[in-house]
Amino acid sequence: MKKKIIPIVALVLALSMALSVSAFAAVGPDEEIDLINSILTEGSYIVSEEIGEYATLSPSYRNNGLWDITVIIKDPNVAGRDVYYDIIEILVDLLNSHSNELESIAPRNDPTAAITLSGAPVSNGQIVDFVLALGLTNEAGEPFTPDTPIGDLVGQGFTAVIIGRSSAEYYWVVHFARAEAV
Repeated sequence: MKKKIIPIVALVLALSMALSVSAFAAVGPDEEIDLINSILTEGSYIVSEEIGEYATLSPSYRNNGLWDITVIIKDPNVAGRDVYYDIIEILVDLLNSHSNELESIAPRNDPTAAITLSGAPVSNGQIVDFVLALGLTNEAGEPFTPDTPIGDLVGQGFTAVIIGRSSAEYYWVVHFARAEAV
C-alpha cells in the first residue's frame, strides 16, 4: 500500500508545482498594462530630470492600451542627438529591463525597425534605425538627423507599438509641442 501512495503523492506534488509555476509565470494584459504604465511613469520622471533644461515629458494614459505622451520643448535649439541619448535610450533601456514580460517596441508605420526586448544591450544602430523609421523631419521636410534642432519637431508626432509576451499590442502616441503652446 505504501508503494502506491508515494508515487501518487509525488505525481500530485509534481503536477501542482508545474501548474503553479505556469500560473505565476503567465502575465496577462492587465498586468502588462500596469507594467507599461509603470515604465512610462518612471521613465518620464527619469527623462524629465535628465532633460529638464530643454524639454519635459508629460504622459497620460487612455483606456484600451493607448498612452499619449507630449514632449514639451523649452529650448528649440538643442540638437537631436541629445533627445536620442536623453529620451529614447532611457525609455528603451527601461522597456528592455522587462524583457521577460515585453517582446518588442517598433514604430507603428515600420515594424521592420522593431527593437526586440531580450534583456541584451540594444545597439546604437538599432536605436538609430528605430528613430529614422519614425518618419520625423526637419523644417525643410528632410529626415531628422542628430544635428537637427529639436524645435523642428514641434507639431510632429509618431506612434510606437509595444508587444507584450501575451501578444497584445500597446501604443505610445508621442506629440511634440513648444512650451509656450502647451
